[in-house]
Amino acid sequence: MTSVSAHVLICMCSCLACVSAHGHEVGSYYFDGNLDNSSGPGFGMIAVDSNSPYSPSDYSIESVFGTSKKVLNLTARQGLNVDVSAIGDHSSYTLVMDVRSEEIYSYNKLMSLDGGDSDSGVYFKSYAVNFYPLGSGSATLTANEWVRVALSYDRTNMNLYYGDPNAFTLAVSGSANAYYTLSDTLQFLTDDAHTSYAENYPLQVSALWIFDTPMALEDVGDLPASVPEPASYAAILGLLACAGMAVRKRTISRARQGLCGPCQGEQ
Repeated sequence: MTSVSAHVLICMCSCLACVSAHGHEVGSYYFDGNLDNSSGPGFGMIAVDSNSPYSPSDYSIESVFGTSKKVLNLTARQGLNVDVSAIGDHSSYTLVMDVRSEEIYSYNKLMSLDGGDSDSGVYFKSYAVNFYPLGSGSATLTANEWVRVALSYDRTNMNLYYGDPNAFTLAVSGSANAYYTLSDTLQFLTDDAHTSYAENYPLQVSALWIFDTPMALEDVGDLPASVPEPASYAAILGLLACAGMAVRKRTISRARQGLCGPCQGEQ
């Protein structure tokens, strides 16, 4: 194999690795008319108020960070549950969502790490993103503006970020605390009984990801706003196959001409 051919294969394999998946992704939900997990089986998502998916009328086409796609529209007290009992370490994870709402001044709950058993969690609040009871970020948001919210914990440090995928703001950070440990059920986009479900307003969610490991902020920003097209995987695999065939043909040709090292001197 020539150095050029080897370089081509290495580059293409690297591209395939970049496109295929982010490591340790256990749940990716793009709300393309359903609550399916694009990452594979398990970690099923259900509506908080029933075990059935939302109806087609609950979805609409919107522009999300420049990408036109379906999103799920939730009224107050609607929401989503995900069973994460299969995650081995409930103190090492990353949760990410693309979300927007008209109400970003009053408490509007986004994430309940304890399945809604307490008032703690991630909220829109005062035109920013807040982890109650720890505090809020300083960046001012605009109503009905799409925001990527990312919460990451590694047993030692918690970081909550929000903003455009290309420009995040640190909302709050903290050291090890029971607040950040996941229960077996995660609850998203609805309030808890401690405030009589009052801290919840209509929201739209475009995508949601669950990782069983902390993630670098640049990787959070790189998450695609819409589900990756299967065609992109097929195209890369096709290129790899073609490159492999080209290398094989060149090797056979060199061998027939007596230029292949192991073949020299053979009769």
